[in-house]
Amino acid sequence: QEQALWRERVRLRRGETSAEITRADISDPEGSLDSKKHTNGHLRFVVPASLTKLMKKMRGLGLDTVILAEGASVQELARVALAEDRIILTRSRKTQVAAEASDRLYVLRREAPDAQLREVV
Repeated sequence: QEQALWRERVRLRRGETSAEITRADISDPEGSLDSKKHTNGHLRFVVPASLTKLMKKMRGLGLDTVILAEGASVQELARVALAEDRIILTRSRKTQVAAEASDRLYVLRREAPDAQLREVV
């Protein structure tokens, strides 16, 4: 009964009839997931396998993040960043990318994934 009342509130808020409401509306009634993706749509990242925990947290926030396989080269990071218009995140200060991708490189200063996430966001 409580769910039925909640669904009715969603319908009234949107001015929809019961036939127009979908399961997606119920799981995200405010459309917050779409607005987050729209807001952060220009933020696209590529990270090495060593930053898996950070990648999971970033995806949880709706940030478009790609992780490369273990052992992927720095050249592969640069190639993906250029081809897909992404920002390279790394922990290594020794990372040397091609000149055309150097403006896409960000070296994280923090060790912990939560601190790294705050640094990125």
